[in-house]
Order: sequence, then C-alpha cells, then structure tokens
Amino acid sequence: MDAVLPVMFLFVGLSAIAGGVYIFNDLCDVKSDVVHPVKKRRPIAAGIVTPNQAILLLLFAIAGGMIWLIYWIPSRWIFALLLLYLTMNIAYSLYLKKYNFIGIIIVAVGFVIRIFLGGIAGHVVISEWIVVMAFLLALFLAIAKRRDAIRISLKNESVSADSLLMNTLDFYNALLYTCAAIVIISYILYTLDPVTKQRFSDQIYLTGLFVILGVFRYLQLIFLEDNAGCPTTAVYQDGWLQGIILCWLGVFGFFAYGPFGL
Repeated sequence: MDAVLPVMFLFVGLSAIAGGVYIFNDLCDVKSDVVHPVKKRRPIAAGIVTPNQAILLLLFAIAGGMIWLIYWIPSRWIFALLLLYLTMNIAYSLYLKKYNFIGIIIVAVGFVIRIFLGGIAGHVVISEWIVVMAFLLALFLAIAKRRDAIRISLKNESVSADSLLMNTLDFYNALLYTCAAIVIISYILYTLDPVTKQRFSDQIYLTGLFVILGVFRYLQLIFLEDNAGCPTTAVYQDGWLQGIILCWLGVFGFFAYGPFGL
C-alpha cells in the first residue's frame, strides 16, 4: 500500500499535466485541425472551446498537476523529469513536430519518462527490458499515427505515384515493418532472459504468441482497414485487439502467478 498510494497520486497529477500538454498542442494545430476530416471535431477546432478558455484550462491543468505532485510526492527526480517532459512537448508542439524523426522520438521518449516517473513514485526498480519495449512499442504506434496523417493528405490531394508524399508513405511503411519486427523480437528476448524466467516462469515465453498476434492485427488495421490513426480508438473499437490483450493478460498471469509461477 505504501507504493500504491504514491503511484495513484502520480496518476492524478500526471494526467492533469498531460491534459494541459494536449490542450497546448491543439492550440498550436488549430489551423490544420479545422480542415482535417477527424481532428476538426476537437473542441478548439470545432469552436466549442475558445482559445482564451483553452489557455486558462492548460495553465490550470499544468500548474495544478505540478503543485499536486510536489505536495504529495516531493522528489527532485520527479520534478526534473516533469520539467523535461514539459520542455520536450512544448518544443514538439511549437517547432519540432515538423521534423518527422525528431517528433516520433519525442513521442516515444514521453512514454519512457512516464515509466520512470512510476518507478520513482512506487520505489520500483525499472527493468531495462521494460524501458526498451515501451520505447519500441511507442515508436511503432507513433510511426503508425504519422503514416495515417500522410495517408489522409494523399486522399485530400491529387498526387502522382512518384510524388514526394507518396514516397514518404512508402518510407513509413518500411519503418512500420521494421519496427514491428523489432518489437516482437525484443519481447521474445525478454521472455527468454534468465532474470525474467527466474522472476516469473520458464513458460512465460509462450505469451509471445499473443504479442505476435497483436502486432499482426494492428498491421492489418493499418494496411487493410485504414483504422489505426489513433491507437486508443483502435483498441476501443476492435474486438480482436481486445481479445488478444485479454488473452495475453490471462496467460501471463497464469504462468507468472499460477501453478507454474513462483
């Protein structure tokens, strides 16, 4: 319980700060969001929330989240990581997002920072495998989202097969294939690591089947159904992904904590 409460406090504060960051990003993107087929429904782009109201909301969210965390989890490391998180995301929203590789890396690093924050708050030693896999999975999802934006641009524009935009789409397709393969290999290596076997079970490698199925299903959504621009929406709407995730959780729990586990 001593570890759970700080993590819950972190969840509340970080959610507020992340919400403020997303509001700031929407403010920076409002002109492009207005003409986007999906993003035009966002509150600022749709005119539901005015820019002045959005500024007040983001200041309240970020300041409130920081004060909350400083009060409940007074740690200089958490404060430093939060400043890094804010600085990275502000730079991303203002300027760096137009540089494809830098923007994707910043998004992925943001998820790694969240993991370290949770480890510090809960006094848990973070495995290097968790950091690597979280970074790779976030990278995979960020590439998929960026590819979807290019695909929508191609739909809205009349371009030739050898245009720069089409070549960029092909390049992102290659990145997706590469990143998907690395994610799968990294997870399998994690389950075969002696430390992982000692901590959970020798049979934990069998959960890799569901990781492979999950990655394959997401690739199917990307390339065949054009329904992976938003990972959260894809998971909410796709029963196959939900089933794969639940099966992974069940099998992992069975081998890690059941009769085969410690």
